[in-house]
Amino acid sequence: MTRAPCGKKLTSGKSRTREIITGLFARGQAQAAFTHRIGQCVHASDCGRLCERLVKAPGKALVWCVDPQTGERTELYPALEDAGFRCPQARF
Repeated sequence: MTRAPCGKKLTSGKSRTREIITGLFARGQAQAAFTHRIGQCVHASDCGRLCERLVKAPGKALVWCVDPQTGERTELYPALEDAGFRCPQARF
């Protein structure tokens, strides 16, 4: 059994997550898929904490998924609504 630095047991459920989200989009449940994906983003670290790639604009309801290497950013909410969007951290 592998553990994260915080002591949480690490599991490998990424393929199951992709399967769930693909099924939601296929059934026309885009809002449910969005909700599931946002949950993955806010629990993306091995210890269940916020993804390190998320950056919020000050005072606005605008969040980006930012590549720390290149600085490239993607608006998070529209990306999560797009069935073709893949998480750069391979969460979904």
